[in-house]
Amino acid sequence: MSMSRSRADDRQPRSKLAARFRLGLSLLALGCLTGCGQGSSLERLPVHPVNGVVKFGNEKLDGAFVVFHPAPGSDPRVLPARGSVGTDGSFTVTTYESSDGAVEGEYIVTVVRTPLVERDGDQIAGPNVLPEKYSKAESSDLKVRVQAGPNQLEPLTLR
Repeated sequence: MSMSRSRADDRQPRSKLAARFRLGLSLLALGCLTGCGQGSSLERLPVHPVNGVVKFGNEKLDGAFVVFHPAPGSDPRVLPARGSVGTDGSFTVTTYESSDGAVEGEYIVTVVRTPLVERDGDQIAGPNVLPEKYSKAESSDLKVRVQAGPNQLEPLTLR
């Protein structure tokens, strides 16, 4: 019986471990977005559907991730809303349940896009390819207002 293992054999367990690690980190981040330190997880404020499109110049940002951060001075019970950008550049936001919308109010919007790259045979999130200012609520100049009822936002254009 040979004691040597091929490189493919070595990659298989690491690939599965890396995938589990990424899934765990994603779930942890999602948990923090939906409730870390902000109000009671049992207290849900009314949300309203929000749809929009995000572009960088004329490029539609499929695969980007948008987060609506409650503006300073917002009710502390208001949670961030988030969404993924589809191939057509459109997104819907989620606060509590898939595509349910956002609480009425003012938001600062952040947008990041981290395309997958290959490293050691695994696909991982690469660096953000959008201007850095859009990755932080403190520097983003994208602002939206969510009103009661359905919200079809004007296109968000990154420059």
